[in-house]
Amino acid sequence: NVETGVWTSPASHISGAIDSYYEYLLKGAILFDDAQLRGMYDVSIAAVNRYLADERDGALWYGHADMDSGVRTRTHYGALDAFMPGMLALGGDLPRAQCLQASNHRMWTHFGIEPERFDYATMAVVDAGYPLRPEIIESAYYLWLYTKDPKYRAMGEEYLASLVRYCRVDSGDAA
Repeated sequence: NVETGVWTSPASHISGAIDSYYEYLLKGAILFDDAQLRGMYDVSIAAVNRYLADERDGALWYGHADMDSGVRTRTHYGALDAFMPGMLALGGDLPRAQCLQASNHRMWTHFGIEPERFDYATMAVVDAGYPLRPEIIESAYYLWLYTKDPKYRAMGEEYLASLVRYCRVDSGDAA
């Protein structure tokens, strides 16, 4: 709570309402050559990888955990979480970024377009909306930029084709 300083939720995750924090630590560190921001990112991403990373059926996901106990509380992942491979690549962790982008791509192709949120343990949609989020495309771009592997360009083309198929209307694009 910004007025009292009391925690309003014990949920720890990389999803909406916190995703930008991690991203801004890293991008701020790079933009301003700021060692303090980089140190904060390094400590944060180590904890995120320790407590939120979740390998299931050969795929890497990031779920939700209780911030006090570290116990997994949800197996939800979605459109806003899809920034993570790009951030990991930008931060220098290409192997983990590539594994997570493979999961992103699995999510996208499983549904034909990514859901706002789904449960990766059951592969069931939790929130079927798609408000034209760019995170998964940005992750494909960063991975292509750092690896030059054409599969990431192909992913981007596939995402664009889905956007045209499902979101294009006469006057532009719609969620």
